[in-house]
Amino acid sequence: MTKEILLTAAGIAMAASPLAAPAFADSSGWSGMSATQAWTYETHRVERLAFGSDVMDPIKMGDAVLIAEPSASCHLAPCDVMAVSLMRDGGRVAVDGVPRSALDANLYAKNGDRFLFAKPSSEGVFAFYEWDLSTGQVHTRVSQVTMPGASNVSLHADNRGTYFVTADIRFSNARQSFTQRALYVYDAEARAVRPAVGSANFKDRRLDVLDAVNGVALVKMTFPDRSKQLWIFDSNHILNTAGRAFEIRGTWTDASGDIQFGRLLAATPYAESVHSAVQTAYHIEFFKQFVRHTMVSWIDEEPVRRGETLNWYGDPAASIKLRGDTMVWVNADQEVYESHGSNAKKLGTAVGHAFMLAKDGTVTFSPAGQNIWFTDRTASAGVKAGLDANGNVYLSQGNQTINVGFGTSPVVTSDARVYWRGTDGKIFAARLHTTPAQQTTLVSTVLMKRDGDPKVYAVANDGTVRHIATPAVAADLFGRDWPRHVRTVGEGAFVPYAVGAPITSAADAANLF
Repeated sequence: MTKEILLTAAGIAMAASPLAAPAFADSSGWSGMSATQAWTYETHRVERLAFGSDVMDPIKMGDAVLIAEPSASCHLAPCDVMAVSLMRDGGRVAVDGVPRSALDANLYAKNGDRFLFAKPSSEGVFAFYEWDLSTGQVHTRVSQVTMPGASNVSLHADNRGTYFVTADIRFSNARQSFTQRALYVYDAEARAVRPAVGSANFKDRRLDVLDAVNGVALVKMTFPDRSKQLWIFDSNHILNTAGRAFEIRGTWTDASGDIQFGRLLAATPYAESVHSAVQTAYHIEFFKQFVRHTMVSWIDEEPVRRGETLNWYGDPAASIKLRGDTMVWVNADQEVYESHGSNAKKLGTAVGHAFMLAKDGTVTFSPAGQNIWFTDRTASAGVKAGLDANGNVYLSQGNQTINVGFGTSPVVTSDARVYWRGTDGKIFAARLHTTPAQQTTLVSTVLMKRDGDPKVYAVANDGTVRHIATPAVAADLFGRDWPRHVRTVGEGAFVPYAVGAPITSAADAANLF
């Protein structure tokens, strides 16, 4: 029999303020991205970007590329607060204080291609933001929400604009102390944030929202013994005086198992003939123990075991991509499947477990037998990034496919740049030359200038840094497009180098570059 809990909304009502003016006023301005080293080849240019060694792999969200590293505000490791850069045209927009949990491509897709995050403004007070990845602007969606004792706050938005909020809440009194992963709901009309589930009913449980549609959230509940189960929470009730939560029968797994992924495809009224009452039918698709299941509540007695499996090597979420009601995934045998919520279709075998899902729902991958597997492409499909079995990174544009370096996780931006993590843990970027004027033969040359100083310097082979005296000399040495390769750096970038004599002519540069 289905368990049902009536959840009172009485108790702490979280104070909230409505929409406010955009925040992060400085984040909408694009700035140059510094490089610590650069190599210019006949066909392309490669840069090692000035990110730290603890930087995350590049992340693709829609057509945007994000690169994140721990915020300078972090004093303990591991850090869940990130400084994130949106990369484009060789520059970036940087936003600090973004929760690590927001850096999830599938969450971005489930939120309707919206990058949402919460950030504390003071102790126990948070604001909700939306980062427009097409413009770089960050907008405030809710200016003030009071959540005493909250941390690690995540936002999930449904198609109606309802915000589901999960947060770690620390409770402590003379008799007990525990941390709950709590669930809240914000209603824009009521301008209120209320607990979605009472702590008395869900003490010591972890509630993680997997998806939300029509005011209904699909939640993975983790119990104190680490067993898991899927639940439904319907905010259409809690916005009055009470809420209703249901367990989804047949989804429980013990502590050794897990529910790797779940999505809620629909929440629609359903007339149940036995009781002559209108219920809500929840159409659910999920992977339990790496096996795909589906269920329509009030119709199916138990989840239907579909049998297709999910790749269990590495992060399971990295083997799934979403676009609208289309879900595409790859299994451990490199077989690619597509589902729209019920039956799945096998699309083929993808070398390297790599596939791409375009905005229009088109799925592409490199079939078995190919030496290069492409992992990402631009929206127009004109530029692709890929790998081979030896870790070589490739950039393909038109009829050119160039090996640009070594590493993992290559992604491309709309301006035809590829970003990847190198074997040294650093982030690299490369772009093919598009005109003869951009082609030079010099290799391993870094051009840079200090903040506030117009002088341009080059790092020589002898370990010195040399001032390039005139633009004419720079053009002779580095090509007519030399200004676009200059990176503005802090004073610290000059510390490793001795200062050599200035370069006043091409003759002065003999054997130095």
